Amino acid sequence: MLDSWLSVGAACAANYGVRKIYDDGVATVVNNDGVLTNTDPMIGIPLTTQDGLIAGTPQPVTEVGITTEIAVFDAQNDGTNGPVFSTNNGSWASLNGSAGPDPLLNEVLIAQITTDGIFSFQLNVQIRNNITNVVENYVASNPVGIEVLFPALNYNSSTGISDASEETFSIGLYPNPVTDVLYVRFNSLRSNGTATFKLIDILGNVLSSREVKTSQGLSSEKFDLSHLSNGIYFLEVDQDGVRKTKKVVKH
Repeated sequence: MLDSWLSVGAACAANYGVRKIYDDGVATVVNNDGVLTNTDPMIGIPLTTQDGLIAGTPQPVTEVGITTEIAVFDAQNDGTNGPVFSTNNGSWASLNGSAGPDPLLNEVLIAQITTDGIFSFQLNVQIRNNITNVVENYVASNPVGIEVLFPALNYNSSTGISDASEETFSIGLYPNPVTDVLYVRFNSLRSNGTATFKLIDILGNVLSSREVKTSQGLSSEKFDLSHLSNGIYFLEVDQDGVRKTKKVVKH
């Protein structure tokens, strides 16, 4: 299957996968064989300028109950020999733990899927908090016990197409975990825009809301969380209709 794989950070050998806006432009790999397209209006930044690869040593992938299914990624996809990847309860993991190359954003690539068909997923994600050493479980639906419901773990391409601006909208939180003041760094999508911040508790209650005017480029806001009890919260940011959510740990 062309240009598809599962990951816990890597995009290829000795390289992390990052969004192109965070690529440093160093050692860009240029595709010259005509199989992939380097420049196209739909992909934004040309691959010949920033290819989304950052040199490093990502952790290896351990797969459980999915070995047969992922063999399709190594098969030539001509439409006749297994172009469908499908799994139910299959999993892949980083047993040594993985972190993103940028410690502020800590974004970890978990898959690269290319398809001209229907793409959908419902993921459950398990992570270990390096501060508390507690394992946290985030689920797409039907949380049980201390599991945390995180609706963004659901996606179905047949219900809508993501706007290209969503790919260039990112948020960084620091420090996180936080004790008193939380700083939020985000890239504004356009000049004279609007960003709405909502702080939400684990039960879905909106604790505070703030609307700010934005100008194109990097912007920052700060939030005083000293009055909150220790625990897990979510910061939801809606920028001109593009919405993203980040987990905040208060301790």
